[in-house]
Amino acid sequence: MTSVRDPARMNGRIRVMLVSLLVVAAGAQLVRFVALCPQGFSGIRASHLGAALAYVVLAVTIAAGERWGYLAAAGYPPIGELLGDHWGMSLRDSPFLIAGIVVDLLIVLTALFLWRTTTAARRR
Repeated sequence: MTSVRDPARMNGRIRVMLVSLLVVAAGAQLVRFVALCPQGFSGIRASHLGAALAYVVLAVTIAAGERWGYLAAAGYPPIGELLGDHWGMSLRDSPFLIAGIVVDLLIVLTALFLWRTTTAARRR
């Protein structure tokens, strides 16, 4: 069992959770890539494929233990939600879209927590 006195072990488990959330987000983007536009390759499909690849790169970066990956993981989902075209698509009222937003929110909060704890640990 993890105690509060062992932040290294706690951060390791939270880092695994963050990598898992990033893989789930990449899978969601791949589902959107396959399901949304079955006719031909369009710009919308390319954006979903690119987002999936970006989530995979972030997951690999965080799994490798790169500290800057936490800030990248905290910044990428909000930028994608603000600049993305998800609201104009047919999934507006879908629970799938809401679940994607919740996963993105969890990614941002977890990445900021890990970045903060690793920064505080380096200052000591």
